[in-house]
Amino acid sequence: ADYANVEPLLRRDLSIREKRWGTKSVSLVPALRNLANCLILQGRVGNESDSLMARAEAILAEVPPEQRKI
Repeated sequence: ADYANVEPLLRRDLSIREKRWGTKSVSLVPALRNLANCLILQGRVGNESDSLMARAEAILAEVPPEQRKI
């Protein structure tokens, strides 16, 4: 797959979700993880991919365990 071409689409997806649901919504988790994984698959492991994954985990940590389905 050509991850360099997919990356802008994943960034747009995240941006749309943030505008629609805010920056702390559980609806952002898939977009955050997808973008982080895309960066990792491009060999860009580090600050941004780590930050995106950490943000997803922080959002999930606020969701009661019985409501976690992601």
